[in-house]
Amino acid sequence: MYAKSRAVLTALNFQVVVAADGTDAIMQVVEKQAELRAVITDVHMPPMDGRTFGQILKHLVPEAGIIVASGHLEEREANEFKSFGVSALLDKPCTQEELVEALKTVFIKGRRFASHAASS
Repeated sequence: MYAKSRAVLTALNFQVVVAADGTDAIMQVVEKQAELRAVITDVHMPPMDGRTFGQILKHLVPEAGIIVASGHLEEREANEFKSFGVSALLDKPCTQEELVEALKTVFIKGRRFASHAASS
């Protein structure tokens, strides 16, 4: 998902910042919080999980949109992410169209939480 998503985001004129792990992601957020508008993160990310990262991100940059990517999320987990402000969920692998729809959810005001399941 990483290479394809990066190519799509770059083609859409987004500035892509990549983090090596959860700790690096937090450092990137602190460093770039003034220009940060959205973050795409994985549920599984050493040394912290996506839930912990998302909660820290929402504390540091409450206005940033969060898109969480996962191979599979149970409904309970999806509701937990939704409860602290995640904008969209993406099933991995996702299509370019699903990624774009998740981004629209983040950037178009008035859009509600979205879950974008990958096509089988």
